[in-house]
Amino acid sequence: MADTVPHARLSHSGALKALNAAVRRAGEVSAAGVAAVTDDSGRLLAFVRLDGSSSLSADIAVDRATRAAALGTATGGEGDPLGPGGLPVFLDGGLVGAIGIDTGDAPLDLDIARTALAALPGATEA
Repeated sequence: MADTVPHARLSHSGALKALNAAVRRAGEVSAAGVAAVTDDSGRLLAFVRLDGSSSLSADIAVDRATRAAALGTATGGEGDPLGPGGLPVFLDGGLVGAIGIDTGDAPLDLDIARTALAALPGATEA
């Protein structure tokens, strides 16, 4: 039996690709917000706070990404105080990272998070 197993993780390059897609989408809809991308353990890989966004949004976006990575599920479910905007990133069935968005508008947060996810070829949220 092997002493190690291969384990895929979101790379810095992949994190920036997702982050840039989130920034583009926020610009398209004229939204000020924050985007955070973590690795599979919930550690921050990339982060941006757009001009005009709330300082509290920074904490919320990071918390959403961290929670999505830790639990392997999207935020915003029944009883979740964080609300929607956090998505796990799965590739080939394995958790590789997570995305967290906060603009102060829950449906928009989820839209931007899904746009960021779509920038990663083959990535899914489940």
